[in-house]
Amino acid sequence: MKNWKETLILPETDFPMRAGLSKQEPGWLDFWKGINLYSRRQELRKDSPSFVLHDGPPYANGDIHVGTAMNKILKDIVMRYKWIQGYSVPFVPGWDCHGLPVEHKVIKNLGGRIPEEMTISKFRMKCYYLAMKYMERQKGQFERLGVLGDWENPYLTTDPEYEAGVLETFRLMLSKGLIERSSKPVHWSWAAESALAEAELEYEDREDHSIVVAFKVLDPSIPSPLKKKLSGSLNLLIWTTTPWTLPSNVAVAVNENEDYGVYPYGKDFVILASKLEANWKEKVELGEAVMMVKGKDLLSFSYELPFADSEGKVVAMDYVSMEDGTGLVHTAPGHGPDDFLAALKWKLRIVCPVDSKGNYFKKEAFQEELGVKELSKDLLDLCGVNIFDAQEKILASLKKSKTLLWSGTISHSVAHCWRTKKPIIFRATPQWFVKMDNDLSDESLRGKVLDLVSKGKWVPEWGQTRMNKMIEGRPDWCISRQRKWGIAIPAFEDPETGDVLCTPKVVEHIVDLVSEKGSGIWFDDEYDCEKLAPNSLRPKKFQGKKLEKLNDIFDVWFESGSSHRSVVMERGLSYPADLYLEGDDQYRGWFQLSIIPAVSGTGSLPFKDCLTHAFVVDEKGLKMSKSVGNVVDPIKVCNDLGADILRLWSVSADFSSPVKAGKDVLVKVSGRYRKIRNTIRFLLGILNDFKHSDDVSLNNYDKWALATFFEREDKWSELLDNYDLHGFSEDFGLFIGELSSGYLNAIKDRVYADKDESNSRKSALTVSSILLRRILIWISPILPFTTEESWHSWKNKPSSESSIHFVDLDPSDKYFAKFNSGTYINDAVFKIAKEVQKAIEIAKEKEVISQPLESWITCYVNEDEKDALVASKPYLNGIFNVSGVDINLLDDYREEIHPFSSKQEDIVISVSKSHFEKCPRCWLFVKENESNEICNRCIKAI
Repeated sequence: MKNWKETLILPETDFPMRAGLSKQEPGWLDFWKGINLYSRRQELRKDSPSFVLHDGPPYANGDIHVGTAMNKILKDIVMRYKWIQGYSVPFVPGWDCHGLPVEHKVIKNLGGRIPEEMTISKFRMKCYYLAMKYMERQKGQFERLGVLGDWENPYLTTDPEYEAGVLETFRLMLSKGLIERSSKPVHWSWAAESALAEAELEYEDREDHSIVVAFKVLDPSIPSPLKKKLSGSLNLLIWTTTPWTLPSNVAVAVNENEDYGVYPYGKDFVILASKLEANWKEKVELGEAVMMVKGKDLLSFSYELPFADSEGKVVAMDYVSMEDGTGLVHTAPGHGPDDFLAALKWKLRIVCPVDSKGNYFKKEAFQEELGVKELSKDLLDLCGVNIFDAQEKILASLKKSKTLLWSGTISHSVAHCWRTKKPIIFRATPQWFVKMDNDLSDESLRGKVLDLVSKGKWVPEWGQTRMNKMIEGRPDWCISRQRKWGIAIPAFEDPETGDVLCTPKVVEHIVDLVSEKGSGIWFDDEYDCEKLAPNSLRPKKFQGKKLEKLNDIFDVWFESGSSHRSVVMERGLSYPADLYLEGDDQYRGWFQLSIIPAVSGTGSLPFKDCLTHAFVVDEKGLKMSKSVGNVVDPIKVCNDLGADILRLWSVSADFSSPVKAGKDVLVKVSGRYRKIRNTIRFLLGILNDFKHSDDVSLNNYDKWALATFFEREDKWSELLDNYDLHGFSEDFGLFIGELSSGYLNAIKDRVYADKDESNSRKSALTVSSILLRRILIWISPILPFTTEESWHSWKNKPSSESSIHFVDLDPSDKYFAKFNSGTYINDAVFKIAKEVQKAIEIAKEKEVISQPLESWITCYVNEDEKDALVASKPYLNGIFNVSGVDINLLDDYREEIHPFSSKQEDIVISVSKSHFEKCPRCWLFVKENESNEICNRCIKAI
């Protein structure tokens, strides 16, 4: 018997079924470097409009994690799509190299402290080398992910030209009256010994003391009508969760419009907001109120401070609420922003006897801060003690004085330092601030930012509302830090008067020096105050004075927030950038803190569009943690499964919600990848011997397949224009499934068994060639390695480009003009095809047939549908995946003649076993003549 398989034209390709991505991908990275892929793509688009995605800089302080990897992959995917759409896409990756993360590691490497003999310049050099080490490591890791960019010329916040841009941003804001230095309570990390921005805070639940304390009202301040009702002392009842701030108390705040009751407590009396009576009556064991007064009636009261031999006063503030506490708020202006506002309004003393390490002052400094001649024994016991360690001593003192009326604990969300993980405090220190409510042109800076935020494009849309709320409620931005690894704020102090010199002229001079020498000059003894602030540039009162440099450095968020100037504008990229794309934690971080300097200096947002993604969590939806052991290492995934799997995972879930990652998730993604790969492999296989030619007439089914694909492309363009990468990924996956089970399955018979040069075969392969080329281009942003491998496995590809990543996506109009004569397949055919598949399944269950190709189908339909089927008769066997099709009107149907049928409204499909024999070559049941070994079609084909 003849081996008929040898006469078929079966798929053949060297593109393997098993990907082996982890072994293949490094070779493609080398190939891309060899052909200068990024540079050549830029050259190809040098005259095209540009699309600028500005990279938010990660910290250069360790290996990348899976969230960082997803972020860079999403950026890369967006930029690759924009290139396909015809844009020039310059991408300058960047790193945040200054700040506490690096400094913290260097100090740890030095044994936990900076040696006394080490100069600041030498310490800063160690920080620089550590940052460069991690920058280089991360750069290699990002490249391993397949991210394209100008890796040879990244931006680093330690580059002199970048640092100069930061200082120029500061100079512009200073010149517009938006910068101010003042003493004010700020978030203070006592563990890191520095002020913190809101973006550097992490909130965690913590158990703290919860106490109620009595402050004794001084007798002379009690009005006579009230005094007559009292038989003992009168006390103000305050509640606090920070006992360590009690030595700094100077006032008690009340709400002047609320009612307050006077309640018996033993032999004495206490004052408490009547609305909060139920919260404390039993706990503190209070009697029934003997008198009610308004908050405003308490403003004449003065009281004994809890720890100092001095008086406090009662003040009225609107922030005093009746939601919790006692309605009387312990006020320590050195340790809280609301308390500080009370101090400004009522001219209270600002007391802050806590040093940078979170310890109470030593004796002399403590006395001076409190304004007392001698410290009480209780305060002497606190000198030099950490505030959190001192709380038990404070409670003991209150118990001894019988002013602690109730104590317990409270579990609440407390701000912690993002780096040291220790709870932060508020501490009043001289700091530099961006003043949000100072005027910028015709409105405040805050108002201008809010106006522009409302005009930007935010994806998701709720991002605008979120940003608005943050801007509306944010305090002035504290931009100074008390560390060593960063850019110094260019300010000088006259030690004789305490006056501070910081003017736009002096800053401009320093900008020029830093752009050439770097910010390290501030810490170099060679650059003294005379060089940094020449006499000729100083205001009169500072001329001839011996000044001293102040030692504050910029908040790293101010540094990275200045990148719109230091990178986008200074490198000649189009401003504002087209897109900022970061995790949604950056609303309070880089997004917000880039907007404020940009609006201040340029009057516009630094971006046109802002796209955010959610955090990556484990498969149970829990936060990833090394201690828990649920961390996914992106480089390990690359080495085990391949970067293309990680890239496909990045868009496989809706990243507007937390994205799950883990072994099982990646297994599912690998399954999706295999479907795509197998489809590409099939197309490569059938196109193995095919040379594309315009000398072909497409049949109607192939035209329909092409036209339908172009419609799909329009949908994909719309999704990607709206940055819906997940939507595109999902629809592309659906398309691959439909293509494999539909069109590609339908053309197999033609491609395998028709004559080599027949028009029917060439028609199918022409469309398959167009589809493969465009499929590879569309999916190349997500799967750059796989598509490159595919391109190189395509023997007779219709392009001489050395890489798929140089290939343009031709406009679909070109193909319509070439192949659009004639008609397409009517949609009714595909509606009927679904019913055919149902009928075949029923016939298989009833053992009428064993496989679809045994089927002979009879369709009973209405007249319009009959016309559609007749017009498509040559293609129905392939579309239905059967051996034969008869077409009749619905009125002709007789159930007794066709018992194995599927009925659906106005369609009846009957399935019978073909009465023809199976052709051993094409496997269709169409062989009519028993004397021939194969069917008539196959005889002609060979």
